Amino acid sequence: MGGVTLVAKAADNKVLNVSELTTGDITEITSFGDFTVSATAEKKVTIDENKKVGDNGIEFTQRLKLNGSGSLEYRNVFFTTKGAATITVYAMSGSSSEDRPLLLMSADGTELARELALGVAGEGGVITAITYEVDAAGTYYLWSEKSSINFYYVEVAEKAAASAGGA
Repeated sequence: MGGVTLVAKAADNKVLNVSELTTGDITEITSFGDFTVSATAEKKVTIDENKKVGDNGIEFTQRLKLNGSGSLEYRNVFFTTKGAATITVYAMSGSSSEDRPLLLMSADGTELARELALGVAGEGGVITAITYEVDAAGTYYLWSEKSSINFYYVEVAEKAAASAGGA
């Protein structure tokens, strides 16, 4: 069985599955549903074929290569939440010999969290999810602090707002 195997997602979750996108270079700010990729002609981002499997069973056939370190202006993926959310990212370092920091940034450029994107997949090409939590509405950016990171899949699961109760 080939192709992409999708795991059911909650109806409200935002998903960027790179395997569903058209291959080629991105040289300008480009939206893919609820997600936007920032690139310029000088700081391009590339979608190409690459097979991996997520630890949740999703089979990936393509990746989004940042092609270098990111910033608010280029080589990033960003999205907006209406409140608290869990962000799940399937990504790997662009180097098989070096794990690289994947940063979660706020819209003003403040670093909120960092996790390592591993350089080597597990047995069978399995990659483990990187998870971040945000506690408020906002626009959030993901980018590499050092050289390229490859994205396969990003999912944003917004948490239900607590109902306002009174005494």
